[in-house]
Amino acid sequence: MFVRKTFAVTQADYEMQAEVTIINEDAVVILTGGDVPHVGTVTATLKAALQVKLPELAEERRQADQESVDFGTLRFPSHSGRFHKDDVLAEAFLTALEPELLKNVVVVAGVHVDGITKDQIAASYKMAATLGEQAGSWLTKAQPDTRVPRYYE
Repeated sequence: MFVRKTFAVTQADYEMQAEVTIINEDAVVILTGGDVPHVGTVTATLKAALQVKLPELAEERRQADQESVDFGTLRFPSHSGRFHKDDVLAEAFLTALEPELLKNVVVVAGVHVDGITKDQIAASYKMAATLGEQAGSWLTKAQPDTRVPRYYE
């Protein structure tokens, strides 16, 4: 029930990788790269059927278009009181992936390039999108075995 594939792209003097693991009808993606790969953010697709327990998020979900796919993110602390911003790469990846191909998708992202330039930052969005496109193309062909869970009656 697990199918795994790694994709990579090199541009602007660094590499970014996406390791995609399909778990039944869901996927976990590890999106890393640069000089110091790390866990910076966790971004997940939030479908209309999401059960939200926090009251402030529940209201936000009621107001959202029930057919759309949104993203929810957890940012980990970085340095000097800041938080990692790798979710922008995760969202570029997910948008290109077409998350409707799967039920739930979680992206753990962390890309750090020492002394990153503006050109390298601009390239990072394209790199993440390219990886999402590659993964989406693979997903349409991979067709892993899936199973519907049985519950107590």
